[in-house]
Amino acid sequence: MNMILQQTLCYLASGNNKYGNLGIDKSQMSQFKFKDINYDFEHIYLGNKHAIGIWKNGTMYTWGDNTYYQLGFMEYVSKPSEVKFFTYSGIKIVQADGGDKHTIALDSNGNVWTWGSNSNGQLGRTDVPIGQFTYNPAQLPSYMFGGEKVMFVAAQDLITLVRTASGKVYIFGLCTKFLCDVTSNKAITTPTLLNVSVNASRLFVGSQNIFVEDSQGFVYVRGKNDYGQLCFAPEESDTNDQSGYYQKQFKVIQKGGFEKIALGLAHSVMMSNNVAYGCGALFNAPFEQVRDAGKILDIAVSAHGFLVLEKKQVYVKGTDTSGELGLGGQNVVSDGSILKLKNYKKIISRNDFSFIYKHSGLSAGAITAIVIGSVVGVVVIVAAVVFGIYVYKKKGSNYKQIGEKEEKEMMNKPDEW
Repeated sequence: MNMILQQTLCYLASGNNKYGNLGIDKSQMSQFKFKDINYDFEHIYLGNKHAIGIWKNGTMYTWGDNTYYQLGFMEYVSKPSEVKFFTYSGIKIVQADGGDKHTIALDSNGNVWTWGSNSNGQLGRTDVPIGQFTYNPAQLPSYMFGGEKVMFVAAQDLITLVRTASGKVYIFGLCTKFLCDVTSNKAITTPTLLNVSVNASRLFVGSQNIFVEDSQGFVYVRGKNDYGQLCFAPEESDTNDQSGYYQKQFKVIQKGGFEKIALGLAHSVMMSNNVAYGCGALFNAPFEQVRDAGKILDIAVSAHGFLVLEKKQVYVKGTDTSGELGLGGQNVVSDGSILKLKNYKKIISRNDFSFIYKHSGLSAGAITAIVIGSVVGVVVIVAAVVFGIYVYKKKGSNYKQIGEKEEKEMMNKPDEW
């Protein structure tokens, strides 16, 4: 008897569920504490009001708000549902992201796909008029990105960004003066090169700021900086007008070495060598050290808070508006709280809802069942062997093949418990 024990990947969800974006029925408007949702996703990505799950085999699922067909189909669903376009086409998705009304996906061949609302050109497509929307994913031609393979895609609000193999960054959608070289909001309907003087090895995107890391590990930043969220003092920004402080030209802040950077509305969080650092509204100084309590696995930021995933717990700080920090919502403010959780992998948050990837451990009942089943299986095997020997000795060699056949059938019979 062969017995395989497999850990499945499920997730914990908490926060605003107005559109079913937690993967549970939207009749439950909010989930104020992290709740176990049993779906097996390798990666999860979040839009403003919808979510995207990708299996290890490249199958994509979506759930949440579908007002603009950003889920990749026309139906309204109350749980994660497969985007069958990619499955039927044999296309494997490796990475994705969501904006306020649209979705972008990257396939295993480096091709970019978009769908949902094209209100401001954020789809980069000519077949969907500005202001219209579509549930049909379509591939953007590679010439839009200089014929290069795309390595990473990102979406925020009404904007989309793409990073190519050579490190070029393209941007399209509703450009603000915080993100693009414009003096006022402007819709850019085709992918346009971002004015950054270095080739990007990694790209981190917030709704009002962009961090680019080059191949040497130096981090360049631009965007809103009223609270020092760019990790330098607001008055050191190159622009200050009626919109406040912001950085128009990319500015290097330091050599990073960061494993991850997460960007919120007015704060940023980084992780490096099992230490978490923060800049902006929730912190007293640039690169303030906020956690070094052992093994740090991941970080995430919500609109007004952040989460640090550690080996046996989650550290959260900020304002828990809708339960996204798992503290009960109702605008609870925390100067630092610990949530005791086990067997998790990654964490992600967008605005007012969050997910924690969780390896589901086996319950005591399940372990007991496995032990009992194993014992029963061994007893069956031993009994079969003894029976075969007995038949052989009793009836002679004419029954040898029958005894072996019965034994093999019993050994291959699946366990049931």
